[in-house]
Amino acid sequence: AVTAPLPRDLVRRGGKALVRRVASQPAGPEAEALRSLRAEVPHLARAGVPRCVMFTGAGPDQSAGGSAALAVAIGVAMARVAALDGERVLLIEGHVQAPSVARLLGLQSGSMSPVLEGREIWRNQVVHDPATPLHVLAGKQPAEHSTALLTTTGFQNLLVAAQADYDLLVLTAPPVTAAATLALAQRADAVLLVADAKTTSEQAQTAAARLTERSRNALGVVLVGP
Repeated sequence: AVTAPLPRDLVRRGGKALVRRVASQPAGPEAEALRSLRAEVPHLARAGVPRCVMFTGAGPDQSAGGSAALAVAIGVAMARVAALDGERVLLIEGHVQAPSVARLLGLQSGSMSPVLEGREIWRNQVVHDPATPLHVLAGKQPAEHSTALLTTTGFQNLLVAAQADYDLLVLTAPPVTAAATLALAQRADAVLLVADAKTTSEQAQTAAARLTERSRNALGVVLVGP
């Protein structure tokens, strides 16, 4: 596993500010820190380059400063930076029970639910980030039966098809304690576990062990702090 530190100062204003600043200041310290994180991703895999990377939080706290919310924000921000740097990137919301990507990016259209339910073709629901070249497949309303929806053949086919169109897929996921997260982890090439370096070292170790037991995919830890 690769451990990548992320200075707490860069997220002190909250996840939404981080997402906004990497677009408004693409050469700023936040964007540079996320470029360093992006550069670590290829080292996660024993063979090949991970094309589908999932972000999840080590703890269940989904408040603005909790690791679950920060995991989504860091994933969204890294996706923006990669797109600004010329990669073809699709950001996919996997936290469909409590979607937040549309709010973070200020999106008004596109919806993940009809795609997961098989009522819509996924390409028809992809929208453009208004501030960067990033493409986004985001939820708008909470989806019921999220674990079942994320384990369907349809969702797996979506990921396979998307990899033909994009260089990188970024999946945001619920906290590592959620059953849906384990389902997503099995579909990703690599998992980045976001943890608070001050307060959740034991929690992070437990979360990492849980992911390692259930998924053979590469695992990295993003430590926010000190």
